[in-house]
Amino acid sequence: MYRRLLFRLAAMLVCLGTMSAALPATAKDCEPLAQGSSRIEFSGWSGPKLPVFVHKPQTAGRDSRIVFVMHGVYRDGDRYRDEWRDLAEKHDLIIVVPTFGRQDFPTTASYNLGNIVGRKGRHNPRSRWSFAAIEPLFDEIVCRVAGNQRGYALYGHSAGGQFVHRYVAFADAPRLQAAVAANSGWYTMPNGAAFPYGWGGDAAGLVSPEKAFQRPLTILLGTEDKDRCCQSNANLSPANVVGARGGVASGRKVAPLGKRCRASFLVSFSVGEVTFLIDVVVERGVD
Repeated sequence: MYRRLLFRLAAMLVCLGTMSAALPATAKDCEPLAQGSSRIEFSGWSGPKLPVFVHKPQTAGRDSRIVFVMHGVYRDGDRYRDEWRDLAEKHDLIIVVPTFGRQDFPTTASYNLGNIVGRKGRHNPRSRWSFAAIEPLFDEIVCRVAGNQRGYALYGHSAGGQFVHRYVAFADAPRLQAAVAANSGWYTMPNGAAFPYGWGGDAAGLVSPEKAFQRPLTILLGTEDKDRCCQSNANLSPANVVGARGGVASGRKVAPLGKRCRASFLVSFSVGEVTFLIDVVVERGVD
């Protein structure tokens, strides 16, 4: 069932990928990206080196869609790359999975929450946020494939879904064309509650609501993702009880708060720039 979901999702990302007018990545000399599945090291940002698992179909060309896939709590980027391999071949997608290992990103705060706030409640420099790796990594991938791509899609499941929906709100992401957050254990809500439960507190002033609500975000929910006891990465603290009732319950709380939303369940639902898809049964919402 999860594979069927991914195939539907890949088709949707291909359709969404034609909407950006951003400039192409800057050209420079780069080592060509190997065909098929490979691993590269990315050091072109202010954070630590990242292993990046990539799949480039043999048919991939200068205009093939680039899809970033954000791994879950187990930090197993190679598995996520492998699960997207068939989709990449079928839809001519270049799959890029940056892997935020526990040695450099040991906590939920340093990966899922973007590394925005340090241990003492102080803002980390934006260049050190985990979100900050995506745009320069996009530049490197475009360079390695000698591409014309002007933007990218971003997908995350579980802990990766948490990364994605916060990325949409907080990151400097001018070339983001489509974002899909699947089965997040809990959410940072678009309200004034203290971060990480909302956009206030330590994170006050870091979000531009105008930009955030204009970005195309899809909240993907599995209809059986209801049991919070099975969610190893859910935040069950009283402060986050609104977002901790399981994937479907907490996901449905997000839509009314994004006041300017256009949505469309594959079964049809509309609320602003946030899209909700509830179409398949997923056996487990977190891995």
